[in-house]
Amino acid sequence: ISDATLTANNSEALVIEGENSITLTNCTFNDCQAYAQNGGGFRSTAVYTTVNNCSFTNTSGAQGGGIALSNSNAKKGEIYGCSFDRCTATNQGGGIYSAAKEFVIGDCTYTDDENGEYTVHTTINNCTSSNEGGGVYQGRDVDGSSLSVTNATITGNQTRSNNKNGGGIWTNARTVTIDGSTISNNTCTSQGGGVYAYSYTLLTITNSNISNNTASKSGGGVWFDANSDANRALQVLTVKGSTIDGNTSGENGGGIYTQANTVTIQDYTYPDGEAPTGTPATGSYIEDDDGNITGRRSEITNCTAFRGGGIYHDRNKSGSKLEIVNTSVTACRATGTLGGGVRSNAYALTVTNSDISGNTA
Repeated sequence: ISDATLTANNSEALVIEGENSITLTNCTFNDCQAYAQNGGGFRSTAVYTTVNNCSFTNTSGAQGGGIALSNSNAKKGEIYGCSFDRCTATNQGGGIYSAAKEFVIGDCTYTDDENGEYTVHTTINNCTSSNEGGGVYQGRDVDGSSLSVTNATITGNQTRSNNKNGGGIWTNARTVTIDGSTISNNTCTSQGGGVYAYSYTLLTITNSNISNNTASKSGGGVWFDANSDANRALQVLTVKGSTIDGNTSGENGGGIYTQANTVTIQDYTYPDGEAPTGTPATGSYIEDDDGNITGRRSEITNCTAFRGGGIYHDRNKSGSKLEIVNTSVTACRATGTLGGGVRSNAYALTVTNSDISGNTA
């Protein structure tokens, strides 16, 4: 389906059921209201769903204010170069709800005679859910499940009802990767203002900015935990070359809260030809002797919580470790007790070539 415009529908605007695969391209959904149904703009029960360069504005539904991929046996959902603005869910997923085993949010590149080659990034802005996942909700807790977010902007989203998690993203996928993305100004009424990952394998954040998010409880920027100590023992959190700035939580971990067994905060080295040129607007960049950018340090700055203003690593178990390499943790604050910059009870703490300074408690 391509090049369609749907406006002011008082039920699900577009529903595709019973198909193995569906691709939606260059479509526009405005002011569509699904009310108690899922997917204010578009709902798919296909095994494979791909959505390219579509826009969803002021659409609403129960699960998925913009899009609902509601087949619990779906193998893969892909969203490329789409925009979601002011979408609302009365349940989960203000912008997007997905039950797909593999879920991808990315960008798409086009070529035309007028503009040449250009790239469209996915944006999810100012969306609201009454339940979990103000911007994005992916619920698929099975072996092999994954969420990949690349070059996306997820900003200004919120959970509305009390004690709801994941202002920007809520996921329980086993493997979560966030790369080259901005997650900012999201709020939630419980845990994970920017990112809430309830999983027991891997969360990797690379070359991304997570800023000015707020959680009423723990994990203003990022919350990563599991449902048992056995599962926490499998968890690995890695942050590479990312900025986590200005996030706030009412309880633990203004920047990051986690009980993962292994946590590494480190720098990122750009592959050949991919480093930014000139003077980048943000980030703490690493240069070679000729002044060329080769990498990016991680920064955790200006974050606030009751305990662990920058990082709260709450894993007092044998084998647990926190490693901080080529990273700055500065100007963070604990308003209650202990750990203005970092609070950790891990069995091993390693700090290498890093700056932890100017934090207060």
